[in-house]
Amino acid sequence: MIAEEAFRNEQVNDLKERRPNIVTTQLRSLTVEGFLDVVLESMNATYLVRSGRVVIVPVRYAARATGSELVSDGDDRVSLAAPLVSMDIGRMPLDDAAAAIAKRHDLTVVIAPQVLENRPAPFVVSATLVNVPADKAIELLAAQLDLEVVRTGTVYFVTTRTHAAGIYKQRIERERQKVELEQLQLRRKEEKAASEVQKQLTEVQKELNKQEREWGRRKLELEMLEVDIAKARKAADKSRETP
Repeated sequence: MIAEEAFRNEQVNDLKERRPNIVTTQLRSLTVEGFLDVVLESMNATYLVRSGRVVIVPVRYAARATGSELVSDGDDRVSLAAPLVSMDIGRMPLDDAAAAIAKRHDLTVVIAPQVLENRPAPFVVSATLVNVPADKAIELLAAQLDLEVVRTGTVYFVTTRTHAAGIYKQRIERERQKVELEQLQLRRKEEKAASEVQKQLTEVQKELNKQEREWGRRKLELEMLEVDIAKARKAADKSRETP
């Protein structure tokens, strides 16, 4: 089913005539969900599950309907930051549930060794997920066992809250160091610029002092010349007065 009105609201009126921009090799060994993700992504569309039916909708519409984040692909194209998960998980071990979501949506989910080695009892989760962003879906499952999900790039890492806190602390420390380094580089750049300006000002002041000394010398020469002229005039006047 196609949500035609939603596409019209996005100024898309030719979806039925569009053809997927994919190659055949991309479709091999794909699940149904993966097939839909690949095909619809090439058409700047996605799908929602409504009353057990698959409804094809614009990406922006899906983002608004599910509270998902968008990422820009360039050329005015956007995609969901995480695929939408729709599945029924009935009392399943967390690692199996995470593996099922990962396989269905071509994701990478890693469960920390310390979680698997010290499994809380029971180590099972259950949920009915409908159009839930993958990161939120995995977080909801992990929260049932008091675990936390740390996302690193495209990897969803499930670990203990203590371990997650340590990872976040390390990230914050790296960001702090990065900011401090950027500030240091900026200060050095500003200091260098200020030094260059001061150097230029010093050179200008030297030139002004040189010109001032030159003007003083010329003024003195002019004054001496005026004195000599005055003496010459006085001598000429005196010679004319002599009989």
